Amino acid sequence: MEGFTHRAGYGVWINDVRSEALRIPNWPCMIYDDITDRSLRSLIDTMARAGYNELCLWGLLNSYSWTFDFSRESEPARVSRVRELISYAQGKGIRLIYGLGVYSWGCDEIIRRIPEVRGTNPHALCGSSEESFRQVCRIIDFLFHTLDVDGVHLESADLGRCMCEKCAPIDNFSYHCALNRRVAEYIRKKYPDQIIMVNLINWQPRDDKLTDPDDPRVTALAELSRSVDYIIDPGHLGHYVPMDHVRQIAGRLHCDFGTAGGTRTYFYPEWERLRTFLPFAHHAHTHLSALYQNGGRACEYYTGPLVNPASEFNTAVAGRALSRPWESYRTLAEEALDELYRPRDAAAMTALYELFDGAEDAWFDNWDCRVALSRRPPDNRPTDCFRDFDAYRAKGSDAMEMSLRGVSHLENYMPREHWARYREALSSLLADAGRLMGRTQEDRKIARIIECLRNTVLDLSQLEEYERWK
Repeated sequence: MEGFTHRAGYGVWINDVRSEALRIPNWPCMIYDDITDRSLRSLIDTMARAGYNELCLWGLLNSYSWTFDFSRESEPARVSRVRELISYAQGKGIRLIYGLGVYSWGCDEIIRRIPEVRGTNPHALCGSSEESFRQVCRIIDFLFHTLDVDGVHLESADLGRCMCEKCAPIDNFSYHCALNRRVAEYIRKKYPDQIIMVNLINWQPRDDKLTDPDDPRVTALAELSRSVDYIIDPGHLGHYVPMDHVRQIAGRLHCDFGTAGGTRTYFYPEWERLRTFLPFAHHAHTHLSALYQNGGRACEYYTGPLVNPASEFNTAVAGRALSRPWESYRTLAEEALDELYRPRDAAAMTALYELFDGAEDAWFDNWDCRVALSRRPPDNRPTDCFRDFDAYRAKGSDAMEMSLRGVSHLENYMPREHWARYREALSSLLADAGRLMGRTQEDRKIARIIECLRNTVLDLSQLEEYERWK
């Protein structure tokens, strides 16, 4: 049996996996210092052991805006350091995928300087302009001539699109299919060995689902799929393609299809790395198993900083699930725990397993995504993203991204009346973690779990006090 073909880790921006929080609240942050480099190499090492074969990163050379003459992106010290990282990843069997904006994410200066590419969006090139396409090709040529990357993650919609009189009549899905297809065909012809993947983030409203294989949008996606290696439905608030329709929709494509792995957390670079303990590997395993059974063969799994014990565990289990999706969760979880903690006996292994699974249950027993959805404007609220909400809480297979920034995840994804109950559950787990000291060969990692739990308990206590007196 073979697992997923494309087992990609998604570091997202280069400092999202950083082991130490940044002092500068800047996003996306382009700093590439020794801590950034060590953190990325540690991620690559963990991914290689877990069974991943690709890593996608944004921010290696640019963020919102490429310089027009690529002077900053050509800075020798930066380029040399990035090249060394790519070589390191390749030496570990990990192909490096460059996160690349298509007609947006990186085009701000081009838009300011070239009138012919301007449309209605200051952050997106006009899709009807031939000069826009020439500028995109210029960026692609610079990228592949500068770095020995193995492929590109194409993303066209995260900063919106042009709605000029030529672009506006084209529906969003057809518009983005056309942009990505033309760019992919250019890459395929000129750089045939490159891996090309397309991410569907923000292509249309999140409650506008693809369920009919004869839908014209699916036909357009099928045409795009002739020019790429895989397509990812990221599922920030539910997927465009519901799990029970994946087999039908993926069956029309000429490339692999997948998701971002279901539930995930997004660590902002300035957020303290040991401020939460949120394992959700059991949910991810359920999602990936269902995806595989329904014909999905690609995943771009959000990783996060590995100094955080839950993030490290989630990443380690997901890589194994991508390699062996038919294995039971307990088998893969214990394999990951054995590698990460080296418990001294079977009883310690059981206690570790129950600690991580107990923390996952404590979160989802009290979590409610509808708190966040209720705060969205009525015209922007996904109405059916969580049709199977109760099943999801019981280790289901839908998707959700939770941003970690301050206490926003506690405020946005948990009803206030559940804070005390969650705090009590974590306090009990904190005692369990304390009893694991000395029972593994990695007491320093057990100490990190204890710190994470204490910090979350403190956040909850302060939130409760704030609510009483605000």
